[in-house]
Amino acid sequence: MASRLSVVGGRLPRMWDWETSVVLVRDPSGRVLLVRQNYGHRFYGLPGGKIEDGESPAEAALRELFEETGLRAEAVTPHSVHELVYPGTGGRYRAHAFTGKGVSGTPGVRLPEEITSVAWFDLAALPDPLTPSAGAVLTPGR
Repeated sequence: MASRLSVVGGRLPRMWDWETSVVLVRDPSGRVLLVRQNYGHRFYGLPGGKIEDGESPAEAALRELFEETGLRAEAVTPHSVHELVYPGTGGRYRAHAFTGKGVSGTPGVRLPEEITSVAWFDLAALPDPLTPSAGAVLTPGR
């Protein structure tokens, strides 16, 4: 028997609990910028966070990059979109990944209640544990 999605209020139901945007930023040697969370599993992840009401995924990416690291990007370009499950909660979310373009500033911790560190990592030596979105972007297929 084929399954069908029910239309609610003229729209399809959401298939995820929240949406996030993350930004892939590389330094001239190709290392990637990661932030370490100051809560929960203390994951390492790409700078990013939840998309606010009325905000586009790209706007959220630019906002979160600055809020978490102090870096500004002239623009972000779409990299990938992933539907993921957050460990420990079972929450399903959609992560919009972007690549930062024209990034300037010196990265540092701006929200110590959320972020414990900001650092550059070589792709061959990524820290553990990674957020599901960072894992999907940086280590696809693993």
